[in-house]
Amino acid sequence: MTNNGTQKKRFGILIKEKRRKLNLTQAQLSRKSGIGVTTISNIESGVKSPIKGQVRAICGALDFENIEELESIYSKDKYVVNWGS
Repeated sequence: MTNNGTQKKRFGILIKEKRRKLNLTQAQLSRKSGIGVTTISNIESGVKSPIKGQVRAICGALDFENIEELESIYSKDKYVVNWGS
């Protein structure tokens, strides 16, 4: 798996774990975030990289305490999550 593929997977796992911790379905997260269920599914499974607006919407819907911190790991130039080396 490429580094980009690993980054997408890690972000998807983070989102899925937080969603499950809050006892939300993908459909409920979709309604809260304004992002389609298919897109959320694709992000969680690592098929799709979210764009910055989607990261903010998902993080807001999942009540992450520090959205700015999550955005700081986000690579603005490539629109993928940058989890470092």
